[in-house]
Amino acid sequence: YNSSLRVYAIDDGVVTNVEDEFIYIEHDNGIVAKYQNISNPLVNKFDRIKEYQVIALFNEFIELYFYKDGCIVSYEEIYNKNM
Repeated sequence: YNSSLRVYAIDDGVVTNVEDEFIYIEHDNGIVAKYQNISNPLVNKFDRIKEYQVIALFNEFIELYFYKDGCIVSYEEIYNKNM
C-alpha cells in the first residue's frame, strides 16, 4: 500500500519496455522486473533509472513480477539468496 499512488523503482536499471499498463526494467543485478497495473508511466524505453525513482502512478494496486533467465522468481529468492 502506498497512499501517494506512486510506483518506485526497486533498484537501479534500464527501462526495456513501456506500455499503458506495465513497465519492464532490467535491473543492474540481472533481474527483470515487470511493474504491472500502472495508470501513468513516467519513464520511456531505454531510460536509465535509479533506485526509489518514481517511474509511474497507479490507481488501486500494483503487481510486481521478477524474472531471472526468463523464469519467474520470488522477491525472497532474489534478495535473500543474492542470485
